[in-house]
Amino acid sequence: MTRIITNFNEKGGVGKTCSTLNIGAALSLLGKKVLLIDLDPSRKLTKYCGVDPEAVKKSTYHVAIGHARPQDVVMHLKKFDLLPATKDLEAAVEDFVLMRERHGEIGELIFRQQLEMFAPFYDYVIFDTMPTHSKLTDAALIASTEVFMVIAPEYFSVDSLADLLQTVQDVQETHNPALQITGAYITKKHGGIGVHTIFSGHVRKSLGKLLFNTNIRTCAAINDSTGNHKDVFDYSKSCRGAKDYMALAQEIIKQEGKI
Repeated sequence: MTRIITNFNEKGGVGKTCSTLNIGAALSLLGKKVLLIDLDPSRKLTKYCGVDPEAVKKSTYHVAIGHARPQDVVMHLKKFDLLPATKDLEAAVEDFVLMRERHGEIGELIFRQQLEMFAPFYDYVIFDTMPTHSKLTDAALIASTEVFMVIAPEYFSVDSLADLLQTVQDVQETHNPALQITGAYITKKHGGIGVHTIFSGHVRKSLGKLLFNTNIRTCAAINDSTGNHKDVFDYSKSCRGAKDYMALAQEIIKQEGKI
């Protein structure tokens, strides 16, 4: 059964997009068929995958408003498939509002309807979303079966946990009662004892078994790889960032059949 996951945080700078890329790459290397979906108007995931958004003619924007099917937009890359984003995606929120005002339609539901026949071709579908709460975030959560919370061991990231849980609960109560938070992971973890260890302990206490054992440690190769439009495995497969993302992907796979 296909797992459709939103990689989720409503704060920027936590490593959500590069984690979407590298988890997708790791799952692919472990034999899984993966689709990544860029639902962020910044188009960072698309760029990190080595795709020029300016050269893309149809994107997640067209899927989101029902003007194209996923199979008309999908790009087949070396490790995984991608539904890319373009600058047009910024207009989707306004389009959703107009759909409701003019036709009584809930635009945020369209992506789920579009994926119903397409997602089963994959083992994993992973959404990358905006670092703020928006109707595009809701569209991803409504289309998903699961949520992974991405948490940096910093005050504002940890402090936002209650808001993240509330956003998921709101979507569960309105449009997607089957949505589950099935995992959380810590990024940008420094070694040693210090504030990061204190915050990581707080997250562990708050989330319990939802928190994966693997932390994504700080690693220069992770930042350098995205700057070079590569996943960390293509850039430096022996670095600790690659080892961490592979370990995290193995934990994710171990969840299969238990959710």
